[in-house]
Amino acid sequence: MNTADGMEVKPRPPAVLSSKSLFVALSVLFLLVSPFLPAPAEMAGAGLTALAVLFVGISLWLTEMIPPAVTSILLLVLFSAFGTLDFEEATSGFGKEVIWLMIAMLGMGVAVEKTGLARRIALLMLIQARGNTYLTILLLIGISFFLTFFIPNAMARLTILISISQGLIHALQSESENPNVSKAIMLAITFVPWVCTVVIMTGGNGSIYTAGLFEQMVGYQMSYLFWLKVMLPGTLVILFCLWLILIFLFPPKKKVVRQGLQYLKDSLQEQGPLSKAEKKLMVLYLLLLTLWITKEWHGFSIPMSACAVAILCYLPGLNLLQWDEAMKKINWGIPILFAAGYAIADALEKSGVILWLSNAALKYLIGLPPLIMGLVLMLLLMVIRIGFANYASMAISLMPVVITFAMATPYNPVWIGMIGLVSCSMQYILPTQTISNMTTYALGYYKSWDMIRAGGLLSAAVIAVTLLFAYFYWPLAGLPME
Repeated sequence: MNTADGMEVKPRPPAVLSSKSLFVALSVLFLLVSPFLPAPAEMAGAGLTALAVLFVGISLWLTEMIPPAVTSILLLVLFSAFGTLDFEEATSGFGKEVIWLMIAMLGMGVAVEKTGLARRIALLMLIQARGNTYLTILLLIGISFFLTFFIPNAMARLTILISISQGLIHALQSESENPNVSKAIMLAITFVPWVCTVVIMTGGNGSIYTAGLFEQMVGYQMSYLFWLKVMLPGTLVILFCLWLILIFLFPPKKKVVRQGLQYLKDSLQEQGPLSKAEKKLMVLYLLLLTLWITKEWHGFSIPMSACAVAILCYLPGLNLLQWDEAMKKINWGIPILFAAGYAIADALEKSGVILWLSNAALKYLIGLPPLIMGLVLMLLLMVIRIGFANYASMAISLMPVVITFAMATPYNPVWIGMIGLVSCSMQYILPTQTISNMTTYALGYYKSWDMIRAGGLLSAAVIAVTLLFAYFYWPLAGLPME
C-alpha cells in the first residue's frame, strides 16, 4: 500500500493474530516451567503440569492455530512426555464405549442424508403449515428438533434444512419485500440444532462425551430413556420461547402466503415416492430406538446396540452405505477429540488437581444456594463459550473441570454437570461462535445485530428455563440436587 507521497507502507498484521500467538506462547511457557514451580500440598508433583497441558489445549482449541484433532493428539503426547500419564493411559480413551457410540451414530447420520429421508420428513411436516408463515416457522423448529433423534451432529442437521429454507424463503416472499420472514427462518434453523444437542444422549458430541464422563468420574450411568425424561420438557419450553422471540422480533407482514405451500408440494413431488432405502432406514431406526428404550430388559448397552444396528447398514441386501463413502463423510477427528477429553479427566484425577480444586471450592461453596450456583456457572460458561468456535472442544476441555467442581459441592455432581452441559451449547450471540452460525450469516439473510438481539433473548430463556426445571422438575424426574 502506498501513501499520498508515494512511500510504501507495509500492512500491519491483524492484532487478533498477535494476541492469539501470545496466548499460545504463554500457555507453552507455563508448561515448560511447570515442573519447577511449587505445587499445592494436595497435588502430586505433576499437578501443575497437568493444568499446564490443559491450558495449552484450551489455547490451541480457542485460536485454532492447528486443527482441533491435531491439538487432541498433541495433548496425548504431552501428558505422556511430561510424566502425567504414560502413553497407554493417555490413549486408553479410544477404548471407551462412548467413542463407538459416536462412530455408529455418525455413520447412521450419513445414511439419513444419503437416502433423503430427512428431507422428505421436513417437506411433509412443512406442508402441514398450509402457507401460514407463523406456523411455518414453528414447524421448522419442530423439524430440527425431530432430526435430533436421527442425526447426532448439529451442523449436519442444519445442512439438510438450509436448502429447503432458502427455497421456502424465495417462495414465501422476496427478501426485499419481507425480510422478517427470511430472518426468522434462518435464525430458527441456526439456533434449534444447538438447543437440541442436550435433549437426548445422542443429540450432540458434547452430550455423548458427558454421558461417558459421568460414568468415568462419578460412577453414574444414565440411560437413554432417563436422559430424555429429564431434558425433554425443558427443551420443548425453550423451543416454544424461541418461536415467540422470533415472531416478536421479526413479525411477518403476511400471515398466509400460498406460494410457499406450492413450493413445498413441488419439492416433495420431485423427491418421488418413498424409496426402498428410506423404508429400510426407518426400520433400522425403529429397531435402534426400541433397543435403547428396552435396555433394562435385554442388557445391551446403548453403544453396543448402536454399533449392532449401524453394521446392518453395510450388509448385502440392505446396502444403505458403502464403507468408502462413510470414510469420506464421517468426521474422524471427533473420536480423537473424545479420547483427549478422557485423558484430561484422567490426568486431573491422577495428578491431584481434582482433590486440590475440591478443597479450594469447599471454602467458598458451603451454604451457597443451588440456584445461585447454577446461575453463576451458566453465566461463566456462556461468556467462555463466546471464545470457542467448536462445541466439542468446549465440552471436552471444560466438562471435566465442571464435574470436578461439582464433586466438591454438597450437591449432586450429575445435576450440576447437566446444567454445565446446557451452558456449553449456548452459542447464540455472535456469528463467529460456530461454523453453523457463520454458514447462515454468510448467506446474507440477517445481520449480526439480528443475531445478537434474538440470541440474547434466547440465552436468557435458556438460563431461566434450565434453572427452573433443574430446581423443580429434575428431582421429580429422578435427578436430585443432592
